[in-house]
Amino acid sequence: MSFLPSTNFAHPALFLLLIPASIAVFARFRARTPSFSSGDAPLLSAASRSWRVRLRSLPEVFEALALFLSVWLLAYPQRFPDPAQESAEGLAIALVIDRSSSMQAIIPYDGSEMRRIDGVKAVTREFLSKRANDQFSLITFARYPETNTPLTPNRSVLADFLQLVELPETEAEDGTAIGDALVLAAAHLEEKSIIILLTDGQNNRGETDPAEAAKLAAGAGVVVYTIGLGGDGYVMQDTFFGRQPVGVPVSLDEKLMTSIAEETGGRYYRADNLDELARFYADIAERETVKLRNERERRSEPDLEAGLALLLAFLVLAPIARHLLLKRMDP
Repeated sequence: MSFLPSTNFAHPALFLLLIPASIAVFARFRARTPSFSSGDAPLLSAASRSWRVRLRSLPEVFEALALFLSVWLLAYPQRFPDPAQESAEGLAIALVIDRSSSMQAIIPYDGSEMRRIDGVKAVTREFLSKRANDQFSLITFARYPETNTPLTPNRSVLADFLQLVELPETEAEDGTAIGDALVLAAAHLEEKSIIILLTDGQNNRGETDPAEAAKLAAGAGVVVYTIGLGGDGYVMQDTFFGRQPVGVPVSLDEKLMTSIAEETGGRYYRADNLDELARFYADIAERETVKLRNERERRSEPDLEAGLALLLAFLVLAPIARHLLLKRMDP
């Protein structure tokens, strides 16, 4: 228990009780002070040398301290978590990444060109390397969602599994099942966890409507951030003139992505290049870290243990001093 001015109290107005308490203590001490005439001076001088006389008010002192301490405890001192001690506790994030065939489109990144899926892998690995205190799970989806890794603090393992993610090999595996992927990701998470859903297309497969999946995630206390990966891309195809670049149109359902995010308390981002994707990853993590920190700062615990122990000590010492130690004389 801290008796410093920075201590927080749930009911600080109760300190006004110190005014009548102080008046009562003053009146009691004044009533206990005997009056003497000038002829009593020799007796007073002799009595003042007695330790019992000198300490005759000790029981009242203990009782006064108990009274003041009771007011302190009624004001309900609180302690708050130490940010330095809790800083190691991070976020729980499910990365839900579209791996449908449209993710093979070639786009520019970092002075070169690469497939969208490879660019997402590179940006995600970089993001993981900067989040030392967080836990991650990896869900990828095309026609069907797949749990690549459950929630784990081991970022190197997750990065290894991320590297193994590939595009569908057959048309039967292809598609974009956003709703099913959301449901699977939410099933891995507890309340106050986060889903970052990334896609470059529209929901066209799966058994669960994405809007319904968003409601399920919101009901579970999971926040969903959605990222639409746009930007011009192309694939190389065989034509009459040989292999030629053919543009891949971006077909994002931004209305749906926005509604999913808003339903769960998240936000929708449109990333037209991989540099923006890296920036949005960082922004999402920073937003949630600030929310977590603010939430911890609002939490408090009663700080009563030391005060109650002192109160008990004063209440025990007062009768001991009165009846056993001093054998106080009546005035």
